[in-house]
Amino acid sequence: MSKLAFDRAQAINNGWRQCSIFNKTSSPILYDQIPSNHQNESYYYLVLSHLCSLLNGNLDLEPTLEYIVCEKIDNIDGNNTYGKNPRVLDFEIPELNNIKIRALQKKRGFINKISIHSEKPLVGSISNEQSVTRWMANRYTTTALPDEFESRINKQKSKLAKIFAGDIGKKCKSVYINLNEFTRDLQKHEDYVLHMFFVLQNSDYEAYFETEDNPNSIFNKFLTTISNKIEDCEGIVLNKAVFINEKTLTVAQLESGKLKRWQFDYVSLGKKGMLPID
Repeated sequence: MSKLAFDRAQAINNGWRQCSIFNKTSSPILYDQIPSNHQNESYYYLVLSHLCSLLNGNLDLEPTLEYIVCEKIDNIDGNNTYGKNPRVLDFEIPELNNIKIRALQKKRGFINKISIHSEKPLVGSISNEQSVTRWMANRYTTTALPDEFESRINKQKSKLAKIFAGDIGKKCKSVYINLNEFTRDLQKHEDYVLHMFFVLQNSDYEAYFETEDNPNSIFNKFLTTISNKIEDCEGIVLNKAVFINEKTLTVAQLESGKLKRWQFDYVSLGKKGMLPID
């Protein structure tokens, strides 16, 4: 049994919770425990541990806190927002004068938590906590698609990435797809029939709706460009590519199994052209 005493009440008073942020200046004792390859005085560290774990007074059962390294950046990459990229998340921290930071899944770790009762975080609570926790959850729920489908789509990956990085692509909160075959690797002579649904927040969808009948609108040009690139993928037939309002996307639709969230960052993880997983 641990002989160290953890003052849970004081840790709460200090403001610690999931998604608290600390750095070397605010929490030097915690910082000193961070592995050297994750230490940098310019870094911020975001607490990933759930509140029940973080504030558990039993140090034998819950002795550590999990953190993730956040690096300060100049500009936010739209492809790293709204949980689009399971490895990287770019976001602002209003509580720190709207600085922009990048959280990196490959830079995570565990350190002893006992000092949180004797030092305070830099920021106890962030306003976009929900976005961060949803991104973390998406890391473990990313849709696995057939290797053969990924292999076929991978041939246009770099071109699709450039499209998704554009102004309209950045507005897409997520992409859902429907396939005629979600699990089986089809034979070379068989086609995957694909439907794509690009989810927009309500205000962006209203802007699209106003120009829906204009083939030269930036929204319709986006859909046309996407369609052309998909059609260049041998063995994939694009049946539909449309925008949908996030307000009309129902839980029933998501739980039906007919729609799968497509994490574009994982597109090339097929048998051919594998990318390393961080």
